[in-house]
Order: sequence, then structure tokens, then C-alpha cells
Amino acid sequence: MSMRDLLVVPWLLGCSAPTSATPSPQTAPAPQETPDFRPLRFGDPEPLVYDEPFFAGAKYDANIRTPDDLLGQKHGTRLSHHAEILACLRAWDAASDRIRVDTFAHTHEGRELVWAAISSPANLAKLDAIRADVGKLYDPRGLSDAEAQRILAGPAVAWMGYSIHGDELSGSDAALALAYHLVASTDADVDALLDQLVVVIDPCLNPDGRERIIGMVEQSAGRTPNLDYTSMQRGRWPFGRGNHYLFDMNRDWMAGTQPETRGRWQAVLSFHPQLFVDAHEMGSNDSFLFYPQAKPYNPNLPEKQQAWNERYAGDAARAFDSHGWAYYTREWADAWAPFYSDSWAALTGATGILYEQASTAGFPLKRESGKVLTYREAVHHQLTASWANITTLRANRADVLKDYLANARRNVAADTEGNGRMLVVRPNGNLRREEELLRTLLGQGIEVQRADAEFEAKNVEHAEGGRSDSAKLPAGSWIVQARQPAR
Repeated sequence: MSMRDLLVVPWLLGCSAPTSATPSPQTAPAPQETPDFRPLRFGDPEPLVYDEPFFAGAKYDANIRTPDDLLGQKHGTRLSHHAEILACLRAWDAASDRIRVDTFAHTHEGRELVWAAISSPANLAKLDAIRADVGKLYDPRGLSDAEAQRILAGPAVAWMGYSIHGDELSGSDAALALAYHLVASTDADVDALLDQLVVVIDPCLNPDGRERIIGMVEQSAGRTPNLDYTSMQRGRWPFGRGNHYLFDMNRDWMAGTQPETRGRWQAVLSFHPQLFVDAHEMGSNDSFLFYPQAKPYNPNLPEKQQAWNERYAGDAARAFDSHGWAYYTREWADAWAPFYSDSWAALTGATGILYEQASTAGFPLKRESGKVLTYREAVHHQLTASWANITTLRANRADVLKDYLANARRNVAADTEGNGRMLVVRPNGNLRREEELLRTLLGQGIEVQRADAEFEAKNVEHAEGGRSDSAKLPAGSWIVQARQPAR
């Protein structure tokens, strides 16, 4: 072994090298780049860039930095990382009195979950009071007619949620485009909308999944565009659908097993929105789907849910028609399962709306028709549907709020069919399971009572099957009355 070898080995191990026979220091040669070297451009290649403006003819406040400026590339031509989305929202929060950004939870990997409330400066100055007022519409017990009329004259609330499946990517960039337009536009129609609405943007429901899939598609990117929708640059297992533990959070709204869901329960219920958008993506060779749902309809949803779905859908369809874009509705997507985002929100009184945009995974792809779909166009589709929905809410604000209150009053009325019923859980000594049940119920605003003494229940249906005219139920039983705001 040479002296050179003896000197190198201890240095690699992190211990002290001998001082005798230390070689003379040498200057490393400067790295050389080939004359034609250029970094990879992620996202849509320049020859394929989709140039249609998101809002044709819109004028913006020059003091509010644009997404293009903040991101360093035309917005929507590449995937925005979660940290970039937060940086944009906070830059606008610092520069404008139309937006308030707040953190409501953290993911398993420590990423922030935020909402951005956007409205007129006057509304934002009293945002907590507006939230309290809308909460009285949600729980109208003790609400006088005079106070109800005062609240009904105020703003309605839209909750705009994007990309709960982390590899359904275009929704989060649409969220960013929507936020910028609402914050920076100087157009009269935006001013009027913000006077009448509070728009709450939940820009990235699953940042851990988003960052996983972005890492995959960036690492698989090449200099030559690959328009094959099955190429490796679209990601690989486990993709980004689930969160850190690969849990599908669009199956978690009823059980709340994940911190993202539990935090979002509290955030959504603190605003009590009348509109709840849930923006997804689907197969690459598809087009764009939005509600109304496929039949049969869930009878437990608010009485006028279907009618409002049709109103929102009609306006969205006209917006898509104006661009000549393909779309469809009333197929395969349903609102039966209460663990879906939009279904859960509808059970709280909102009109839940689902979008499904054909996925590009951040790079252009060639459809079976031969048409190339870019990421930026996919973002534009999501944004157009979002804008159509909130403008519909603004145009029908008074009727939407009245129907929201009417549904809430049915939930707490004594004469509503089924409101005399209750669910009872008998204690069985398994305190851990009782604790988990209570966490799940109370976390969603469901009222629970505890029996102080033994009582007799009539017309009993047993969970194990069968019926009885009456049953003795012990002290300590947990009781959930049907007659309550979360009916």
C-alpha cells in the first residue's frame, strides 16, 4: 500500500491524518461546461406552450407581483411546488388587504396546510364576525327572524379545494391563478364579487403526495418532449395519490384518521361554506367532468342540492362552450359515500361539486384524437370551472343563503321526519374505542350526550339485527340525537 493510500483512508473515515508526509495542496481544475449546455426546462416545452390568457382582457394592480414573476416561468407551464404556492400566497398577503392566509394543520412530513380567505377589505376586516354569523345560519336554534335577515344580507362563503390526490396536479396551479385574479384584478366585476362573497382557497389538500409525484416526474424528464401518456415521466408507483402513508384522503372524511383531514374538518366547519368545490384529475385520454352526479341521488343530501348542482353546471357548461372545450356530466361520479370530500361537505349543507380534469402530470401529452393537451391548458380548464362556480354563487347569493338556512332549520325542527330518533352506543368497557368514536363525532361538530342514569328506549333497532318494542339502556351510554345541526 502506498503512502498516498495511507493518507486517504483515515480522511475518509473522518479521523486525523498523519502530519508527516502531508502532500502539497493542489488546486482542482475549474469545471467545464459544454458550450451548448442548458438546464432542463420542466413542464410544457416552449414550442408547445398554450398562450391563451386565463382571463382575457383583465386588468391587474401593478403593485401585486404576478405568478409568472414569482415562479420564474409562465404560470401553468410547469408544476408549482407546494413551497412555491405558499410563497405566492404570502407575497400577496403582504401586499394586499384582500387576502388573509392562515395555517390550519400540518402533514406527516411537516408541510403546512393553509387556507387563503379572499374578499373585499371591508369583509376581511370583520372576517371572524362573518364566520360567526354564517355559523348561526348553520345552527339556527335561537336565531330570531330579524337577525336571520341581517345575516342573509351579508356575504356567502365558497370553499375551493384542490388536489386531494397529490398526483392530480392541475388543480393546485388553478388555485394559484384564481387567488391572483381575485387579489390583483382591478375589474369592476371582481370588486362586486368580493363585496358579496368570501372565497376560501384550500390550494393543496395533499402536499406530501404532490411533492412525491413532482420529484418523480422531474427526475424522469428529458430534453426531448415525450408526448406518450404512459411514459415514465408521468411517475411510477406509488405515484402521489395518497399522503405520506399512502392513505387516500378522499376516503377519510368520515373517519378522520389523518392529520390533514382532522385539521380540515375544523377549518371547513369554522367557515360553514355554501359552495364546496373538490377539484380532481382523471385518465389522460378523458376530457372534463363536473357535477350533477350520476343517478341515483343520495336522499340524505340537502333538499335542493340537485337543483343547485344543475344551476352551477349550466353556467360552467356555457363557460366551456365559449372556449370550444369538451366536457361531460351526470356520468359515473356519485355523492353517496360520506368519505368523499364533496359528499361530506354536502352533508354539512353546502352544495358539493366535483371536477375531474384529464391528467397531464405536468407535461404535454398527445390524446388519442391526435390533439396535444398541455399542462397549462389543463390548469385553464380547472380555473374556468372554478370561476364559473363562484360567479354563479355571487349571482344567486341571496337564494343560496335562504336555502342553506331552510335546510338547517329542517335539521333542528321537531316535525322533520326522523328527528325523533337517536343513536345510542352502550359502554362495553373498551375505553379506547369509545375515545376514538367520540373524537370522530365531536371533531365533525356532531353533538353527543352521555346518559347520567339508566333509561328506557322505545322502538329499538339493534345493531346486531332485530327489533324490540323497548330496551333498557345503561347509564354512561353515548347518545346522538338526529335532531341537531349535523343531522
